Amino acid sequence: MNPLFAVRDLLRQRQIATSGQLATELSLATEIVDDVLAHWQRRGMVESEVVETGRGCGIGSRSSCGGCNGCDIAAKAGPSSPSISAYRWLGTH
Repeated sequence: MNPLFAVRDLLRQRQIATSGQLATELSLATEIVDDVLAHWQRRGMVESEVVETGRGCGIGSRSSCGGCNGCDIAAKAGPSSPSISAYRWLGTH
């Protein structure tokens, strides 16, 4: 599958993820995923945001509580990092 559409489809499904998470799940180089995310950002379909691991994003944990419950995005940041960059899908499904 074309990386452009593979990243799009996975981010649509997850709604929010880091470039590293997308690269790992799709078995792609992080540089390729970063380029694809930049493409979707230019098209207005993706936005970059900082997720505060102490507060959580509510979506990475698949919940709407708004509190950090140790989801995969927060775990990726680690205990010493107060935040991590993630990408959110804005486009239609």
